[in-house]
Amino acid sequence: MERKKLNRQRVLLAFLLTVIIFSTGVFIGNYFTSSKMMKVNDLGDSLKLDTLGVEVQYEILKENICAKDYIIYLTDELFELGEKLSFMEYELGPDNEKVIELKKYYFILEAKHILLAKTQIEQCFDSKTDAANSIILYFYSNEGDCKYCDQQSTALQYLLAKNKDIKIYSFDNNIDSPVVRAYKQIYDIGEYTPVLVVNDKTYYGLYDTDQIMELINET
Repeated sequence: MERKKLNRQRVLLAFLLTVIIFSTGVFIGNYFTSSKMMKVNDLGDSLKLDTLGVEVQYEILKENICAKDYIIYLTDELFELGEKLSFMEYELGPDNEKVIELKKYYFILEAKHILLAKTQIEQCFDSKTDAANSIILYFYSNEGDCKYCDQQSTALQYLLAKNKDIKIYSFDNNIDSPVVRAYKQIYDIGEYTPVLVVNDKTYYGLYDTDQIMELINET
């Protein structure tokens, strides 16, 4: 009888320890999830303010369109916004409503920057065909249906690291955005990705850094 009582106590103790360990794990998991979401939400709020600031800068700096440093400054600002947006997409997933909403607004900023850069090239530079005056639009998909998009992104990042004056703009081909729809219509872009538009000419498939430079020199 005493042995049965002892076994029950052991079982009860083991059960209580299991409950405590499980509850602690759930608490820690919820804490980190909550902390992560707060960080992401703060980043989202910051990103909204940043995008508003960049939009105002466009309106101010376009009055000095031929000042090259202004365009470079805006390009850096846009790149930083893109990095923050990429982090949000990584944390929340590409289908998150906040991510999609911010992406759509970011694409509008990119389009305004493209128009500003093209105006500067037309009005302020004698040579319109060198790398410094080149504009690349990159259409990608992150839904698992683009075999070479990761490689293409890496090649473009490397290209930008070597040629900081080249302007590269990325667009999610699957986002239902007026900007994306307009560019897809203008440059005859379908559902296949990756796609590069180099100085207004469309190229399908994967291109390494050297090949992209050849495309720039051909335009």
